[in-house]
Amino acid sequence: IAQKTTGNPLFIKEFLNSLAAENLLTFSLPRQAWKWDEELIQIKTVSDNVAKLLTRKLLRLSEHVLSSLRIMSCFGAEVQDNVLIHVRDACGNPDIIMGLEYAATENLVEKTKRSFRFSHDMIQQTVYNSIELNARQNMLIELAEILLKKSAGGKDDAVLFIIAQFVNRVGPSFITSAEKRARYAGINLQAGERASQVPDFNSVREYVENGIKFLGDDNWKSEHYHLSLALFKNAAIAQWSLGNTAIMSEHIHEVCNNGRVFEDKLEVMDVLIHSLGMDGCSASRSIEHCTSVLMHLGEVFPFPIENDYIVKELSETNKCLIDLPTNHPDEMSINGHPLKVQAMNFLYLLLYFSHQQKHKIFPLAACRMVKLTLEFGLHEYSSVGIAGMALSYYTVFADVETAYKLGKV
Repeated sequence: IAQKTTGNPLFIKEFLNSLAAENLLTFSLPRQAWKWDEELIQIKTVSDNVAKLLTRKLLRLSEHVLSSLRIMSCFGAEVQDNVLIHVRDACGNPDIIMGLEYAATENLVEKTKRSFRFSHDMIQQTVYNSIELNARQNMLIELAEILLKKSAGGKDDAVLFIIAQFVNRVGPSFITSAEKRARYAGINLQAGERASQVPDFNSVREYVENGIKFLGDDNWKSEHYHLSLALFKNAAIAQWSLGNTAIMSEHIHEVCNNGRVFEDKLEVMDVLIHSLGMDGCSASRSIEHCTSVLMHLGEVFPFPIENDYIVKELSETNKCLIDLPTNHPDEMSINGHPLKVQAMNFLYLLLYFSHQQKHKIFPLAACRMVKLTLEFGLHEYSSVGIAGMALSYYTVFADVETAYKLGKV
């Protein structure tokens, strides 16, 4: 109680009342004694009034301690020791940790086993706002650069996200160096890719959109081409995942207009086809886009599709399948042909959406997947193609026996 209230009688009464209201301090009638859980009380935050009292102490602190608090305030309400150790002597401060330990004796921060945290959000905000704007921007960039250097380029996820937050709070308009802007765009890409593994698409969107802003007019310059490509791809995926199809389309057009080779556009075309397929009003366009992409990948389909052609394709593909040892897939090679791997991916999309829309191209897509498997090796969607053939055999020929055999394969 003394730590939380600094001994002020009014605050002591208020704090005791709040503990009693939350059953952290209770009276035991059988034992005729007060009982409490000291660990739970220790982590309870102090009231705003107490925080205001504590913030007055800032005016009486030495420059060393105040500098330590200012640096800590850049990290937020709490900072881990393993992060602080990297910036121990940053921003002209001889020893941040020593300064924070003194601040803990003044109840401005609390020291735990692995971190320092501000006693109240108001203290953190007051300290942070006391830093003049230009000084704050310079401090954030210096801290980011030190963390980049001392943490092996931000390989630690926690440090990587901190670096990205620091540079994003500064923003590209403050950074005059083109080299730094490109580096910070790359940091945002890394952070976005790590966030996508959770997945946290709100964070992915925030990081990659900031990365795009850092490159700005230099987006598609030769030295930044692959970085821009990755940023716009991830931005399109994130925006689609969040339902922002208009922004997603802008990013897809950006890649399609600036991609040097067709292969560079495949990922965003995948996103576009998924998006169209999920939209009832545009679903038929997903098949058009699939066939267009497949044509570029060397897989052409006849239009219009005649029934006789479907019968011929199913019969010929089934004969090829029976003649080869597909019952022993461990004897087959793995498809390692880059373009044919991509073709299988888009054939899978074509199969999925044509089945959904009862389109006549469904059996042809299934046959093409089987033929590519037999010619170039197994792919993760090979079994889907054979299953599509089984379904087609049953639908076209009403041949239950052959459909069953294909299903077993």
